[in-house]
Amino acid sequence: MTASVDTIIFLGFLVVNIVLGLTSSRGIKTIREYAIGDRNFSTATIAATIIATYIGGSTFYTIVSQSYINGLSFIWAIVAGEFVCLFLIAWYFSSRIGEFLGNLSIAEAMGNCCWGICMSFFNSLVFFF
Repeated sequence: MTASVDTIIFLGFLVVNIVLGLTSSRGIKTIREYAIGDRNFSTATIAATIIATYIGGSTFYTIVSQSYINGLSFIWAIVAGEFVCLFLIAWYFSSRIGEFLGNLSIAEAMGNCCWGICMSFFNSLVFFF
């Protein structure tokens, strides 16, 4: 059986990820250290994580294709719209985020906030399935 180049690249990627994950997890003792990195992140790491989460492949593909179809004016409309959207989201949530800072998950936040352990369990099940 011969392996294609794609299979070799995919398996190599998995092996590298497993090795890096196992070597960097040696000092982890609790789930809190694993989930939030013991709150030891630089600003650049947090910014890169937020940007990579917000901008996905479909967003990039859509902006490039629509810019090709509609011209460069489309990019300015997207930039202005994204700026306003992100500013409004930050303005709305920044004053409300303080009560959720000690939680590790949405289920834990909902359980601690007002609905108790039953809602926390239900939320975990909904997100799991």
